[in-house]
Amino acid sequence: MKDKLLELVGNDTGFCGITPGGYYSLRTGSGRYQIIRVIVIEECGVHFAMYGEPFEEPPTTIDPVALKQTSFQNMSFRWHALFTMGPQFLTEEPVDLYELSYYHNWKECDGRYWGD
Repeated sequence: MKDKLLELVGNDTGFCGITPGGYYSLRTGSGRYQIIRVIVIEECGVHFAMYGEPFEEPPTTIDPVALKQTSFQNMSFRWHALFTMGPQFLTEEPVDLYELSYYHNWKECDGRYWGD
């Protein structure tokens, strides 16, 4: 059965401008900008990888290859938490099986969103 929220406002490949495989900059609580890559979207929230060190200014371009060579942290946020940080689209490329493995591990082990 399709998730009702995604059925109403999006689909399994996108929701309110957020798509799996997309790289976005987010404004953090410290006023800096962090790069994330969306791995999976769900009815309740979004699972993403957060890359590298924060930027002082919002980045307008990135090199996905260089980002993938930095440290990253997998996180899952509720939609409202993500949107309060003002995600800004940068670029997109397909999600690979390696990235999906972190999502599946999270889902099996915990499956809770940040702030739950």
